[in-house]
Amino acid sequence: MWSLPKPRHTAQETYEAAISRMRDRDLRAVYRSATGTVTAAAASYAAAAERGLAHALREKDFEAGAVTRKQMITLYDDRMAHPKGAARHIYDAIRAAAPHNRCPSCGHRDARTLDHVLPKTKFPALAVTPLNLVPACHECNKRKGNQVAASAQTAAVHPYYDHFDTDRWLHAAVEQDRPPAVRFFVEAPQHWAAADQARARHHFDGFGLGALYTAQAAQELANLEYRLGQLAATGGADGVRDFLQENADSCRHARLNSWQTAMYVALSESDWFCDGGFDLG
Repeated sequence: MWSLPKPRHTAQETYEAAISRMRDRDLRAVYRSATGTVTAAAASYAAAAERGLAHALREKDFEAGAVTRKQMITLYDDRMAHPKGAARHIYDAIRAAAPHNRCPSCGHRDARTLDHVLPKTKFPALAVTPLNLVPACHECNKRKGNQVAASAQTAAVHPYYDHFDTDRWLHAAVEQDRPPAVRFFVEAPQHWAAADQARARHHFDGFGLGALYTAQAAQELANLEYRLGQLAATGGADGVRDFLQENADSCRHARLNSWQTAMYVALSESDWFCDGGFDLG
């Protein structure tokens, strides 16, 4: 769950860019009549999100005036997300904010699309609002779908307003099997609000991060086996542990809550693993 800088484009300029150069003047006039409504909706959304209350907004307050839901969805699909859309440059700028082109929800797959924090099918006035659009991979976008949180505990983690990456919440444990495995879990800091602790667990479970990270860790363990065997032959368990701790420190510096950080910390703290448990058998 990475934090991201807020998009630099406003809701109004994005909306105006999306409706620009429309050939149908009557249709463009209809869209223009909703400019104030869309701008006001974006301001209400931003104020709620700033207080962590975006999940409490009511769908009925986010219609787009004379513009129908279908028209707002079409505006996003054809005029913003489409490669030749009039507002495509804003779409690309938002997507490019993902660090290393990685999806902020899973931190692993490429961010190839944008996800609506509040779905455009239910909050049409926010269909092209940049603060409601976050980079995402196709898998995370699909998993989230059109869900709207029923409570603060299940509210989506918002990359522009939440800062869940300043404390360590992702952890791992080594499974003493042949071959060894790494299991990931959430243990949020006790000083977090109870709702945020629940949100972290909900995010982890909802996006299937446990299975994703365990699979990636299995591949990493296979890559490490030969190197760790060499280190064990010359420096014993301490040599293996030093190597793993160095990797943990490096990964922690890059990203506190990456699966790599959690994995290397767990491996370095496992006496069993450092004393030969790395052998895949």
